[in-house]
Amino acid sequence: MKISVRIAEIQDISPTVKAFVLDLQGQEFSFFAGQWIDCFVEINGRTEVAGYSITSSPTVVGWFSIAVKLVGDNTVTDYMHEQATVGETLVVDGGQGEFYFDPAAASGGSDSSIALIAGGIGITPIAGIVRFMDKFAPDVSATLLYSASAPAELLFREEFEAIATRNPQFHNYFTVTRSAGELWDGNVGRIDADMLLGAGVDGDTRCYICGPPAMIRDIADALREIGVPDERIIYEQWW
Repeated sequence: MKISVRIAEIQDISPTVKAFVLDLQGQEFSFFAGQWIDCFVEINGRTEVAGYSITSSPTVVGWFSIAVKLVGDNTVTDYMHEQATVGETLVVDGGQGEFYFDPAAASGGSDSSIALIAGGIGITPIAGIVRFMDKFAPDVSATLLYSASAPAELLFREEFEAIATRNPQFHNYFTVTRSAGELWDGNVGRIDADMLLGAGVDGDTRCYICGPPAMIRDIADALREIGVPDERIIYEQWW
């Protein structure tokens, strides 16, 4: 169902990504952690649409958030980065999608642990899942493996580190494909089978993957290589 939301806050969270807090203005809105919305904007007399993952937890009340990366050729994304202002109204439809965290599978189910594997802007639905688990399922063993092009593009990194500090069940593995001249003493390179094994991923792990298509293919192959069955490999890709 389409609803109108108000842009309550815009924040630059990396050199290429803006975060938007969207006020529900008292309207009902429900979704599962990891789902996405369609965002409709009137541009030059035409209604344009783009899909964005929800980065907030479904447990928050009165608002939700998205993060938009300026990449490729997308009219709505360009508008969100270059023209959108606090106070204006957008039309959204969602949440939707089959990529979301299922607490039943993680608590009392057959899965002993969760791996959340993200590449680039693919962290957005994963962020929603992490935030939901932090409040609703803190006892579930969860590991975040997150790859970005450079340290500055590791979105929400400080928040993830803070969660790991207070919750011994949550672990982070960050890696970058290039340092881009930034100071960085962490992992360098893409997520591969060795990194997955080092993070404790095995055949009993339920794995959520989001990122570029090539990254998803490579990670899915690496997971199968280390014994993760297809039914425990869940993925979503946007481009």
